[in-house]
Amino acid sequence: MAAIATGKHSEFVSYLSKTRNTICGRHPIGVIMAAAELMFGENKGSSLGKFRYLYYAQSEALEDAGGSSVSYVSGFMEMP
Repeated sequence: MAAIATGKHSEFVSYLSKTRNTICGRHPIGVIMAAAELMFGENKGSSLGKFRYLYYAQSEALEDAGGSSVSYVSGFMEMP
């Protein structure tokens, strides 16, 4: 979520590469992030094209690194 919130497609790609996390929707998320950078990149410091989160939940609270859980997130991207 933090990598997506940066609004930088490269940060999201780097996160995926580093962690190898499986994120459902990673491809559409990456596409919309790259498009937002092209559309709003010149608006540095603006909230346009930035993601904001409304809700976050986990299927299970993890107690150790070997566990497994699914996270659910809802959010939106600010548009003009």
